[in-house]
Amino acid sequence: MEKKGWKVDSVDANGSLANANTAMRALVTRKVSAILVTVFPASSLTEGLAATRQAGIPVVDAGGGLGDGVGLAIDTGIPGPMVNYMLRQINDQGKVLNLTYHPGLPCRERADAMDAAAKAHPGIQLTDHEISIPGAAETSQAATAAWLAANPPGSASSFAIFNCYDDNAMGAIAALKQANRTDVKVYSFNGTPPALQAIKDGWMTATLWLDLVASSSTIIDDLPKMVGNSNWKAKDVPSPYVIVDKGNIDQFEAQHPGVANS
Repeated sequence: MEKKGWKVDSVDANGSLANANTAMRALVTRKVSAILVTVFPASSLTEGLAATRQAGIPVVDAGGGLGDGVGLAIDTGIPGPMVNYMLRQINDQGKVLNLTYHPGLPCRERADAMDAAAKAHPGIQLTDHEISIPGAAETSQAATAAWLAANPPGSASSFAIFNCYDDNAMGAIAALKQANRTDVKVYSFNGTPPALQAIKDGWMTATLWLDLVASSSTIIDDLPKMVGNSNWKAKDVPSPYVIVDKGNIDQFEAQHPGVANS
């Protein structure tokens, strides 16, 4: 956006839905041209979207889905591929810790998919735990430590941790290292540099990398078309992705240079 000469202001809502709605109303007061929201579900941005609709300001929601007043939604949840990948690896059975954050739509979609998988496969013993943001890594580490203590080695055919995203997964991995548990598979989302390194080191099994650069290009192309366009038709665009594990990480890094150090 800045390369195009657009003035960009960023506001951190600190994981608070109330802060997100307040920020949107404040941006409307400042008469911005457009607003980009990340993660917060459009269905929960009632006050913010009411203000933007009244002011005629287009809204893009990356990870929050479509809603009244959202002209473009980038789908970053994509839970199915990773859930199915995990199920194959644990043979549809074992003990699974599901670390999630329901206020964020991508995390909610991933948690719901994991819950549905557990209901469909009676051999899975699922433990759900809500993490905190801020504090994703710390709360994940504490929850994982407690889960490991309650589920010692040999108490199940397999163990797995299904994470909302890589930041909280690193907390889970910290607990695994502290307990010296190498019998637990770890699955996550986003493909951050720490997660890719954890795959190389053998602590993370797989992460679903989202091609947010490609998604950002969609946003950059569409935003100017949305401004002042009452005939714009809302659309939902899935983010491209790659499941990265030890088998393809070298190929992935070769095809996407710079991701591991971004």
